[in-house]
Amino acid sequence: MKSFLSLVIIMAASVSLLSQTHSRDDSEPNNGILLVTFGTSIPRAQEAFWHIEEKVRQAFPETEIRWAYTSNIIRNKLRSQGTSIDSPAEALAKMGAEGFTHVAVQSLHMIPGEEFENLARTVWAFYHIPKGLQEVRLGTPLLTTHEDNLRMSRFIEKEFGSLTGKHEALVFMGHGTHHHANIHYPAFQYYLNRQNDRIFLGTVEGFPELEDVFPVLEEEGIKEITLLPFM
Repeated sequence: MKSFLSLVIIMAASVSLLSQTHSRDDSEPNNGILLVTFGTSIPRAQEAFWHIEEKVRQAFPETEIRWAYTSNIIRNKLRSQGTSIDSPAEALAKMGAEGFTHVAVQSLHMIPGEEFENLARTVWAFYHIPKGLQEVRLGTPLLTTHEDNLRMSRFIEKEFGSLTGKHEALVFMGHGTHHHANIHYPAFQYYLNRQNDRIFLGTVEGFPELEDVFPVLEEEGIKEITLLPFM
């Protein structure tokens, strides 16, 4: 699973960037990285974030790394437990006030849905603040382009394909959304099928749900499944 998380951050960081830049004559650049995720209040799940941070730190050892959560519910829950995590707007405001000039904002969302759209608006707003950050770059989510889908589906087959067989299948569970970006989940199923017809993708709150996946498993004669998160 750690290798899976490593690929997630490496792929997310390598996809195309949406750059918004305004220039000003200033002192030497002060670079920063802002990692943005939906967030979690579960300590065991937070371990994945620290693993991602370590990978980013290894790639950019001289650059300071900050975090922000897009979920108000998660931030409020953590605050009630004595832990404060910034929203993207709060984090960018602090970085600007502290003298950062160039910030790479990397989305750790799976698809470019509502959370990412809100993040993009926030980045755009900070781009227009006078005497603010000189440059802000926004990295897109994991599954955004055709190339993203190809690379991720090939990695999943390489990493987990051995767990499948004539009567064995893998089922990945995504979060799902009512946003139109939910189409990325059934689209990714197509890419998975090109690699291995025993790897499936369901969602908790979108399409396809498990109720959509189960009939297919029965038709294929699957007797055993391995359930894995895709969140």
